Amino acid sequence: AMQGVGKPGVAIWSTTTGAPHNSWFEFPGYSDGVINKFAKKPAVNPVKQHLYRLLVPDAILNPPIHWLGADGFCGGGLEQQFLENVYPEPGSPEVRMFYRYGGSFIGTMTETNRWVRMYQSPKLEFVVNQSVWMDPETRMADIVLPACTNLERVDIAEWANAGGYGFHITSACNHRVIVYLKKCIEPLYESKSDYQIFTELAERLGVKKEYTEGNTEEDWVKIVFDNSDLPKYISFEDFKKKGYFVVPLPDDYKSTPGLRWFYEGRECDTPDKYNPKRGTEKAKELGTYSGKIEFVSQSLLKHFPDDEERPPLPHYIPSWEGHTSELAKKYPLQLISPHPRHSYHTHHDAHVPWLGDIPSHRIAKDGYNWQVIRISPLDADSRGIKDGDIIKMHNDRGAVLGIAQVTERMAPGVVHSYESSGVYDPLER
Repeated sequence: AMQGVGKPGVAIWSTTTGAPHNSWFEFPGYSDGVINKFAKKPAVNPVKQHLYRLLVPDAILNPPIHWLGADGFCGGGLEQQFLENVYPEPGSPEVRMFYRYGGSFIGTMTETNRWVRMYQSPKLEFVVNQSVWMDPETRMADIVLPACTNLERVDIAEWANAGGYGFHITSACNHRVIVYLKKCIEPLYESKSDYQIFTELAERLGVKKEYTEGNTEEDWVKIVFDNSDLPKYISFEDFKKKGYFVVPLPDDYKSTPGLRWFYEGRECDTPDKYNPKRGTEKAKELGTYSGKIEFVSQSLLKHFPDDEERPPLPHYIPSWEGHTSELAKKYPLQLISPHPRHSYHTHHDAHVPWLGDIPSHRIAKDGYNWQVIRISPLDADSRGIKDGDIIKMHNDRGAVLGIAQVTERMAPGVVHSYESSGVYDPLER
């Protein structure tokens, strides 16, 4: 802040963005409502009760639970973090069925043994899992609905963009690219496309006509195409044949670096549709209460002035389980678990065997690809651990087996292992 945020060479974002970007080209994303923009009967969920993903197990096992935050998708502005939520809502029943659609929370959430206990609980009476892969959670479902991969269905989407949330940037430092997803082969075995699965469920529930509106997947692709700016540049037939379209820059394109307008005292000129002050008399201000960079957060000062975990004035707070805590006497090693280097969350980790050939990702021993646990020579020697040993890492929440990699890169008292393992092979209850 003292160096002038927005000044050339001074920013708060990373180098993964910043390529020239045509934000005015219209292509719907999920934050924009997508199909609801042009469906004959927009889908409106009458159920207002919702759950915060991190707290789903707690909600099922030990209700009621309370939390603060948005009551849906993000993008609601500064105030959404102060919204109070409760589960179950007054007059609403507790959840007894869980329809799990894709992905695996075990490996990406915190204290994921809670998820196992949730799935095993009689309070959760019925679980459906719709997924491409036999993920850890898929195995815990009562019914599995096998979905096909992207190679076995048609679709249309914008590449490397967060469905309309990254309105002013592409998240891969590239031009905007719209892709026609071609079906390479028919769905294998008993798998079906997600749309086909939902269509057959809608038919059994007596609402197939309302759900599909008589459209096939290819029809919906064409509808999305027609409701974007693509027809201004390319025909649907040429788009399908080529398979992609690189969105061109406008002839009068002008670069609008983030926060440059604030540094120069001008009105906001970045194509950020979520800026609540844009187009108002406060258009020269930041989104904070004061409109400036705040060393003391005025919004926190107003809503939670005595919050010790998130104080209005940021300062160092020792971790409740850090190296100076009482728990450190029982567990003296601190685990660092950053984002995996060679997979995206759990993606590909369990289903792409060659990833196990990368020594910094997995190390094979006795026919198994082990998660790597890095430990300093000093800590390894004091525990009788040799490089390549299978070791058990544990605390009061659970335990995991991994293979030791003794390295000087680790400071004494610290161990390192990537988060988001896509493998779940329990040996103990």
